Amino acid sequence: MKQNRLLTVAIPTYNRRKQIQQQVRAILPQLTDEVELMIIDNHSPYDIKALFSLEELSKMKIVVNAVNIGMSANYARCLEYPDTQWVWTLSDDDMVLPNAVNTVLNAVKEYPNAISICLNSLSDFETNKYTDFLAKMHSHVNYSMHFWMSVCVYNLSYLRSYLYCGFNELTTMIAPFITVLKYLEIKGEGQCLMLCRQIIKDTEKNTSWEKTDFLIRVSFVYDIFRNDRKKMLRTLFYGCTELNLCLLYEGLKQVHISPKNALYILRLIMFKYGIVNVIRFFPSLYFRILISLIFPKISRYVKLLTRK
Repeated sequence: MKQNRLLTVAIPTYNRRKQIQQQVRAILPQLTDEVELMIIDNHSPYDIKALFSLEELSKMKIVVNAVNIGMSANYARCLEYPDTQWVWTLSDDDMVLPNAVNTVLNAVKEYPNAISICLNSLSDFETNKYTDFLAKMHSHVNYSMHFWMSVCVYNLSYLRSYLYCGFNELTTMIAPFITVLKYLEIKGEGQCLMLCRQIIKDTEKNTSWEKTDFLIRVSFVYDIFRNDRKKMLRTLFYGCTELNLCLLYEGLKQVHISPKNALYILRLIMFKYGIVNVIRFFPSLYFRILISLIFPKISRYVKLLTRK
């Protein structure tokens, strides 16, 4: 019954018939009386309900936005609409494992007082204070896992009153993570976990988001937490900068980011993190990006040599 439901699986989607059908049909057999499935459709150019049978529709809730509100806002609404204690945000194209719902349920029951749980991790760790959580964000892997939509579970009984923090920063494209950070900043404490429990299949897929836009928008993290810059320099900002530089370098190599945009992003990162800090902490990444920008022929030659 609805009053017994503990968890909502919230899937934001837009104009992806095949993906949402596959994901929903992977989730439906895993549902229990404790779990609700919710789809938040961002005003797709078709009737999303027509993709499913009446029996399937009876087992889920579909919310259709009156207009297209953008990807970031639709993602953030995954934390707004559920009335359960917990919400698992799930992308329509990160295919779940057959026992994923049960794995998430077990995690939230095991850690009922956590404010966020991140699964699919390479290792387990727990933090209970804001400063300890920031220290873990020194790793760009830990940092990036916290805004991989499909592995994050949020305790709305703690976070619901702080959702405005994420909505204020929709431009970053990582509003739920900003909500967690702001909760910890305000409260000073809160249990956060990363667990080595797999819920998403390993696949090599191209991301649907535009990397240039992401790298520009996520740089607002430096501005949001600018008053704690000294504390952030070797923690959150360090992980953020390392991830941004890695994505920038990969984007250049794979021609997903143009040299013109890459130069703009590099200058943005150096301005916000500091020129000296970028060169001091990430000399290898910095100079590899420079080589890719200034000496493209040398860069191609180096790539050929590394293949041999």
